[in-house]
Amino acid sequence: PVKVALLLGLGVVLVMNASWLAPAAIGLGILYAVYYGIWALVNAWSSPVDAAHEQQLVNGARANHFRRVRWQDTAREMLRRRSPSEKVAELTGSLLTAALTSIVLAVVMLVIGGVSLQGTADAYAFFAWFALTCTLGSWFVLASSKLMEGKSEEPIKRRFTLLVLGLALGAAAFGVQELLMVRLADPMDFPHITSSAQAAGAYDSQGLPLLPAYLAYFAGLFVVLRWWKQVDPLRSTRLSIWTTGICVLWASVLEMFWHFPQPWGLMLAASISLTVQLAAPWLTTKERQQLRQQPGIVPTSH
Repeated sequence: PVKVALLLGLGVVLVMNASWLAPAAIGLGILYAVYYGIWALVNAWSSPVDAAHEQQLVNGARANHFRRVRWQDTAREMLRRRSPSEKVAELTGSLLTAALTSIVLAVVMLVIGGVSLQGTADAYAFFAWFALTCTLGSWFVLASSKLMEGKSEEPIKRRFTLLVLGLALGAAAFGVQELLMVRLADPMDFPHITSSAQAAGAYDSQGLPLLPAYLAYFAGLFVVLRWWKQVDPLRSTRLSIWTTGICVLWASVLEMFWHFPQPWGLMLAASISLTVQLAAPWLTTKERQQLRQQPGIVPTSH
């Protein structure tokens, strides 16, 4: 509860200061890119002796890393050996938890966004759209990660899967919006939609997103972030505020390229991240300690 409260407070601060936080984040990214380029050039000009010494350090670090994660290899082998019925049962529980969590977060986010939930059909329709979009997004992440759980899939394959799911989520969110006749108000002062984007059919005459904008926004939200890390049973903590903050930050950057009515785009990113982390299975500290104590496992402090 404390982490959730802190995250909601962080979300409010980000929404209220998005007009200057987003440019600041881009500026910091540019500075980091310049720094990384200089660092790479300096390393490229280093002497062969320094390079050989550095390689020895890297090899030693890798050996220590393998010793530290040996218990994780054992845990992943246990995940691979589970029967399909066990995986389906666990996934079903996660999906139900995600649906209930999405409903609760929808109420919280709409209150933060200033939407009254007292008796109007428009408010109820907006609540249903937000909750359904969050639920479907979390279900896509949970189901795809469960299929690849315990497997050493390449990141490019995972990202392609998330790209397809992001497109599906965008189409579903737009379809639900049209079905419920929801109008996404944009109370924040974001850049105006260019005439070329309107001519391409991504936005209507009032600057509200149409199907192409939905597809681009949710595909970009899914394909870049490593969502499978958020539902990994071996993740260090069940709920990471930092991870959710990264999702919100990326959503704010994505907004500059594909406008989505705010603060709902940022809130959807935060809600999906919170939902998948709370709904996904997670090895407790006691279970991790039991794995470390098994014969053949090198004891570590991590």
